[in-house]
Amino acid sequence: MQTLDDMTEKLTDDLMAAASSTLYTADRKKKAIQYAHLWATGLYSWTELRRGRRANSIIAHEYYDYPADFRTDTLGEFLYFNGVPYRRKAWNDYLEHQRKNPSSTKRIFADYGRQYFIFPIPMVVAPIDLWGQIQAPQIVNPTDKTIFSLHDDTGNEAIVRKALSDLIKRIDRDLSDSEEKGAVTLLSIIWDKVQKRQQTAQTMNRPMFNVPNFFPGSNAGFQAGNFGVDLGLDED
Repeated sequence: MQTLDDMTEKLTDDLMAAASSTLYTADRKKKAIQYAHLWATGLYSWTELRRGRRANSIIAHEYYDYPADFRTDTLGEFLYFNGVPYRRKAWNDYLEHQRKNPSSTKRIFADYGRQYFIFPIPMVVAPIDLWGQIQAPQIVNPTDKTIFSLHDDTGNEAIVRKALSDLIKRIDRDLSDSEEKGAVTLLSIIWDKVQKRQQTAQTMNRPMFNVPNFFPGSNAGFQAGNFGVDLGLDED
C-alpha cells in the first residue's frame, strides 16, 4: 500500500462501502486521506522532511524570515553564518545575553515566531546556512506516494486508520477513538525505529562505546568523554 489510490481502496474496504456510496464519496475519502496524511507527517520530525536552506545576510540586520517552506519552530541546533557555527539558544536567554553582554563575541541565534535572530549582528554580507523541517508535499494524484512509501508501509496504514477515524466519528465514537489510537501507535513504532537507527551514528565529541580501562597503569585512569571536537564557538 504505497500510493494514494492504494490507500483510497483500503479505506473503501474498511468502510465496508461501495466506491459509489453517496455517504462516502470518492472526493470525501480522498480529502480524509489527505488530511490524515498531513496529520501523520506532522506528528514527528521525520528525517525525510529535513532540509537545508541558504540565505544572504544584510549588513547590521539582526533578524531574518524563516524559509517559506519551513515549519515553525523546527530549526536545528546550529546555523552557519559566513562559514562558522552559531548555536541555538532559548529566546529569553538570547535576549538576556544580548542585553547583558552587548560586546560579546559568543555566536548564538534564536527564533521567535517565524523569524530567526543572529548575534553578534552580521556586519558583512555572507551566506547563512540553516536546517529545518518542511511540510510534507500533499498527495494529489492517484499514483502519488507518501514519505512512508519507501520507508515503512505501516505509516500509510496509519494514514488510512486516521482517515477512517475521522469519517466514522459521528457514527461510532468508540471505534473512531480506537482507530486514531491505533494510528498513533503505528507511527510511534516507526519513530522509535528511526531514533534507534540514529543512535548508531557516532557523535564527534564522545566515544562510540563507553569501555573503561580495567587495568590502568600507575599514572593512568579512565575518564569518559575526555576528548572532543571544537566547533570554534566562543562560549565566554
